Amino acid sequence: MATKKRPPTGRRSGAGPSGTRPPGGSARQAPRGSNRAARRRAATRGPSGLTRYGPWGAIGVVVLVVVVLVVVALNRHTQTAASGPAPKAVVDLMTRIPASAYDQAGVPVSTAELNSPIRLPAGQPALTKDGKPEIVYIGAEYCPFCAAERWGMVAALSRFGTFSHLGQTQSSSSDIYANTHTFSFYGSTYSSPYIVFTPVEIEGRSQGQPLQNPTAEQQALINKYDTPQFVPGMQSNQSGSIPFLDAANTFIVSGATSAALPQWLHGLSMAQIAREAVNPATDVGKAVLGTANFLSAAICEVTHGKPGSVCNSAGVKAAEAKLAR
Repeated sequence: MATKKRPPTGRRSGAGPSGTRPPGGSARQAPRGSNRAARRRAATRGPSGLTRYGPWGAIGVVVLVVVVLVVVALNRHTQTAASGPAPKAVVDLMTRIPASAYDQAGVPVSTAELNSPIRLPAGQPALTKDGKPEIVYIGAEYCPFCAAERWGMVAALSRFGTFSHLGQTQSSSSDIYANTHTFSFYGSTYSSPYIVFTPVEIEGRSQGQPLQNPTAEQQALINKYDTPQFVPGMQSNQSGSIPFLDAANTFIVSGATSAALPQWLHGLSMAQIAREAVNPATDVGKAVLGTANFLSAAICEVTHGKPGSVCNSAGVKAAEAKLAR
């Protein structure tokens, strides 16, 4: 495959290992690059503020029933493979999360704990495909912050459409939060009556292993929007960070502000992550469901509130109120 076209400053993978905040404790996490020298200099951050919130009430009966029904099936899967089709039991669980779980999760009190979408200034050219709003995602299998983000993405996008052929992978074995289990969008398909989802996995689990090249149009989105002009706190040498998501040129998500921290997933099998992700009382559940509510709220804005069953739900409304600020 031909060499990838990169942004002028080079592709960077999400946030760095430390997750440290700038002096003064800014509400948004400090932008972070992925170069290896920076990773070696940084110290690993302890557990994030997701543990600060008080005890949750009893989890909804529907959530508990779903967890009980899938636990046996999930335990049959030993997550030893680094690639291949995602286990059906994991896919079924993550794409059929009950509305009650999303509603109970809402969003954390501090949006800095999640990689919340950034609203673009009004007046951007429409990003559509086949007459529908287009959601463009740029990531890489080696990237640990992409690994964390995909869990919430799969959950959110499954509320608007249907995935087929989702893959499984792990982040790089030589990067921070090594071997974080996740989905891969490489080779997958997605259908929806509301949106078009276009994922691009630029590299495989081994950094430098090419998978897909962004089109000229996709590269233009990165060059324009994944920059300090539109990403608060981004430094000039972080332009082109991954994961990058553009929701119809209305919202973006940039790896330079990644806070869907893979530290919550690190060391867990794919089955373990899936079990915890549907439970809003766990740290993993708060992170994944909170991310999914944020992404759902952004998508609901570009679909003009469709479908109502999703866009009028309590969890999405809670995220919408945060996005409006």
